[in-house]
Amino acid sequence: MIEFKIPMVPSPKQSFRMGKRGGYQPARIAQNTNNLCHLMLQHRPDPPLSGALELDVVVQYRYRKSEPKKNRNAPIIKPNGADHDNLQKQLCDAMQTIGFFENGDEQIAVSHFRKQWGRRDCTRVRISRHAKPFGEEDMV
Repeated sequence: MIEFKIPMVPSPKQSFRMGKRGGYQPARIAQNTNNLCHLMLQHRPDPPLSGALELDVVVQYRYRKSEPKKNRNAPIIKPNGADHDNLQKQLCDAMQTIGFFENGDEQIAVSHFRKQWGRRDCTRVRISRHAKPFGEEDMV
């Protein structure tokens, strides 16, 4: 199992765009991806992970200034903002770029994702080998 925390929140992954001079990725998305790669590089497994994997991600945003101090004693679920799949996509693409996975992020068989408010911006990631899925015997 690999578990780590990085002091930033991924930007939502946007589609590749077409311009007059060909395709491009918005500069802020490319910069955010580079920052993610740099921060996660020290956590990269050697050799890369193989087989079916389970990914747990918690993206935490700093509390809003309008949040009463009495509510700031525990994380609060964040139901708005960027789509979870776009945030997770950028994170997975960065992990794939720096070599976390043997065959790419298609190895992720199970994924858990949570957005929340907390004391500081950060992202926590846990990757483990996939165990027998809950309810598998009911699906046969």
